[in-house]
Amino acid sequence: MLNTVSALILPVVVIVFSIPLILERVPPNDLYGYRTREVLSSPELWYDVNRFLGWAMLVAGAAGAALGGFAIASRHGIVAGVGVLEQSGFCVAALLVTWCYRQIAKQSAGQRPTRAPRLDWLNAWLTWLVPVSGIGLALPLLFRAIPPNGVYGYRTAYSMSSEPIWYRANHALGWALLVAGLAGVALAAWVAPQRRRDVRRRAVLLQVFLFLVAAAAVWGYVQGF
Repeated sequence: MLNTVSALILPVVVIVFSIPLILERVPPNDLYGYRTREVLSSPELWYDVNRFLGWAMLVAGAAGAALGGFAIASRHGIVAGVGVLEQSGFCVAALLVTWCYRQIAKQSAGQRPTRAPRLDWLNAWLTWLVPVSGIGLALPLLFRAIPPNGVYGYRTAYSMSSEPIWYRANHALGWALLVAGLAGVALAAWVAPQRRRDVRRRAVLLQVFLFLVAAAAVWGYVQGF
């Protein structure tokens, strides 16, 4: 019961804390927000970086809420526990993306504590959200916590013909998604310093391609049962 409740409480708390940052209602302080000596030295920079952090937290919270809702609907303690861990991962990813944003802004501003430039938000987010989402979807499959269903997992008439085949096929899918997700995270970290939109778009396409290759590998594996 505790895991199930926590699966929804954590993302809601993250969303609640993100809103004041987005609305720029939080002044420089030592307790709440993205706090470094440089960011705290300039009110303008503080609001710009923490507004970005607010959006990062909002996206992470929304992803976590969707995962928490699925965990509650599944009524499975393992799924809920894994969901809480994944939500924590989303929050860490939000901080990492904000750090990358600040590093890029610092370089483009010549190391001066001035207002950070705006980035291509969609491309910047997709380079992280695609692989992180893949990892989030992989973990419950790896833990064999997803029973046969019509929504989530490797679903074919053959894989759903028996529970042993279902769990075996989806365990393989979990590993494939995890490997593709980790490769995508490495690619996102490599692309982070790049400001060119075409580079980010190509990175997202490559990440999607990695997941397609993973799906094809699992298909071949299942056909060989």
